Amino acid sequence: MEEATRDRLLDAAERLFAEHGYQATTMRGLTAEAEANIAAVNYHFGCKQSLLEAVVHRALAPVVSERRRRLEALPADPSVEEVVDAIVGPLLDCAEPLLGRLFVDPDPEMRCLVRGELSDSACERMAVLERALPDVPREELWLRLRAMYTVAGGHLTGALGPCERAQLITLFAAGLRAPATV
Repeated sequence: MEEATRDRLLDAAERLFAEHGYQATTMRGLTAEAEANIAAVNYHFGCKQSLLEAVVHRALAPVVSERRRRLEALPADPSVEEVVDAIVGPLLDCAEPLLGRLFVDPDPEMRCLVRGELSDSACERMAVLERALPDVPREELWLRLRAMYTVAGGHLTGALGPCERAQLITLFAAGLRAPATV
């Protein structure tokens, strides 16, 4: 019973955070959606911030795991498209509205949590990008990588309108390949 309540709270928070954002989601609306009471949130999570942390981890953990698997499976000399697919493909494959919100929401708490979830594999992603694009400085690769995630987030929220996964991979690869500006 307790796990069912916890899962209902996570599911409701995921839906409401995706639809309204973290700041606009009220505890009253969340508990009504989950058919639970505020005491259940406090019991399972302690506070709204901890609930957000659990939601972000639950949403991003499979993406991070799949990305790690794809990066490890890359050939010795991958194309930029293969690198892009390994990095952002797992995100595009999920097509979860919450994932899109996580990458475009300006809320500082949300952004900090997303960075924390993604930080474990940041060095691995950069190493692969630097090998594939040795003429682009690291600072510029970071900027392009962040832009890639923002566009992917916009795609997942529907803000970009309809576009195909292959179109996004091509766009991202072209952006990464562009001559360095610094």
